[in-house]
Amino acid sequence: MLEEIAVDTFVHSSFGTVVMTLFQGIFTAPSWQTFTALACGWALAGERHTITTYMWLTGAATVKHFSRFYVFLGCPLYHKRWQLWGAVIRLAAQWVPAGEVIRVSFDDTTKKKVGTHIEGLARYRNGAGSARQEYRTLRGVNFVLGIMHIPLQRWPGHYLSVPIGCELYLKAPQAHTLNMPYQSRSQLARTILDFVAEQLPGRSIRSLADGGYATKDYIRQLPKATHVVRRFPISAKLYELPPPPTPKRRGAPRKKGDLIGSPKTLAQITTGWAPHPSEAGAEIHAWDGLWHAVVPGRLVRVVVLRRTGKPTLQQQGQRKPPPAIEAFFTSIRLRRDSEVSVRYAEGLNSGEEFRHPSEHRPTWDFGTKVFRFSSVFVSTAARAYATSPSGRACPKAACIVSRRPWSAAIAIRNPGCGKPKTVGSG
Repeated sequence: MLEEIAVDTFVHSSFGTVVMTLFQGIFTAPSWQTFTALACGWALAGERHTITTYMWLTGAATVKHFSRFYVFLGCPLYHKRWQLWGAVIRLAAQWVPAGEVIRVSFDDTTKKKVGTHIEGLARYRNGAGSARQEYRTLRGVNFVLGIMHIPLQRWPGHYLSVPIGCELYLKAPQAHTLNMPYQSRSQLARTILDFVAEQLPGRSIRSLADGGYATKDYIRQLPKATHVVRRFPISAKLYELPPPPTPKRRGAPRKKGDLIGSPKTLAQITTGWAPHPSEAGAEIHAWDGLWHAVVPGRLVRVVVLRRTGKPTLQQQGQRKPPPAIEAFFTSIRLRRDSEVSVRYAEGLNSGEEFRHPSEHRPTWDFGTKVFRFSSVFVSTAARAYATSPSGRACPKAACIVSRRPWSAAIAIRNPGCGKPKTVGSG
């Protein structure tokens, strides 16, 4: 039978051996048979990753009714998703040298969808799809994604992006209608971060995200050996440590000291500035203080970056010049203050997978196949969970992929078809 030939070839291949070993023992026997057929279909599929394509390539519909595969995505696979993510996280962490900080990034993305039988379908603001830096709305489902950045030893300065979590975001009215507790994007990202820290005890973790995740729900009571690097609002106020309590004084002791200022006011200070190591015309200055509104009682390091004089030349793909004042903060003190803005910039540059996932070519080496495979199936499970039990609407599988820095391929746009054309090796 076609199904037996295809699956046996996949299971005995090097890639199939790793996948089957990585997720062995997670599912029951019937679910494991379904999982194996879908895994084989994913390995054989080209650019179109849908469940129908997987069943058509492997002939799996001759063994089970096609509806059982959608039930597998919405029930067994979704309920076992944390065990799948745990296996991927532990495998990915093995490629990070011992003693080196593990970098993880979080962001949300909207997958455009239409239909009336998809739970969680709503309109979300999308700022990455506009050519004029204007926000627009998309109708679809919104996900909070987590990515681990694996350094490539043979290509210093480059990384491999590994998905480590995917959670469906529901607006408050939708969560109330479905009798589910409402969780903000920050809470969903914090759930993923806590799970990563649980899977990797003793490893240092650095969390990167944009300013939307600098909230109480995410930053307070971080796991041990975990610190964050975030954008600091330029209007937020920084305070000194409270003075020691005075004896025989009525009332509660002070929780914060005198006001240091906000980045807007601190940027007007004329002394103490140092040139930025990687950006011409930019200066940095750092302060230690309390961000009482978000992280009360914990000292944070705030680095203010100001750009003076003429704006620097825009980088390729940059639509507008950078702002005159920016601020960043970290929960620990790095070796150099410039590292705060540099690490944050690295997180933004590596966040291309969140904004333009279709523009990144897949990395077809052995290890990335395993990571992309887990990304496809766990993300598909989350989207299948957002689909109503009628099964009339089935979201497509999507995965987070990474660029190939070792390839000489140059992506150019073909005016005739409007799709990227690759020139060079690869």
